[in-house]
Amino acid sequence: MQYPLLNYVDGVALERINPDAPTNDANNWHSAAESVGFGTPGYKNSQWVSPESGPDEITVEPEIFSPDNDGQDDVINISYHFDKAGYNLKIIIYNQNGQVVKHMADNELSGTSGSISWDGITDENSKAPVGIYIFYIRAFDMEGHVKSWKKTGVLATKW
Repeated sequence: MQYPLLNYVDGVALERINPDAPTNDANNWHSAAESVGFGTPGYKNSQWVSPESGPDEITVEPEIFSPDNDGQDDVINISYHFDKAGYNLKIIIYNQNGQVVKHMADNELSGTSGSISWDGITDENSKAPVGIYIFYIRAFDMEGHVKSWKKTGVLATKW
C-alpha cells in the first residue's frame, strides 16, 4: 500500500486518510508525507482529508511580506489543501523578469494539507531584491492528474 514513487519505504509510515472509513479499505491508506519526515506519531495524519475542503487548493499569504526579522510578515507561505492523498508538489519562485529565484519543492510527496514558507533567500543563498514574485505550483498524482497554479506575492522592505 506504500506510495509507488518512493525510492525506499523503510521508516515510511502508512497513514489512514479518513479515520471513519473501514480499516480494511486499501484506498483509505497512504504513505506519510515527506514534509513531515514520513510519519506523524502523536499528531493528525499528514494524509488526513478534511470533509470541509475550502474552495482554494493553493493560497499564498500574506500578499506582501518583508523578511527583515521584525517578527511581522517575515515569510510568505504557500499553503495547500487537496481533496485526496497522493499528490507530489513542485514549487518554483520566479522574479518579475521570469528568472528562477528559488526551488522550494521538487516533486515532493505532500500531505493532503500543509504549508511551505519562503524567507526571501534565493537558491544562491542571497537576499532576493524587493519586487513582485511569481509562485509556480504544480501537483500531480499517480492517476496522471496534473494541476498547476500561478500565484503572486510581493517582497517589500521598510524605509
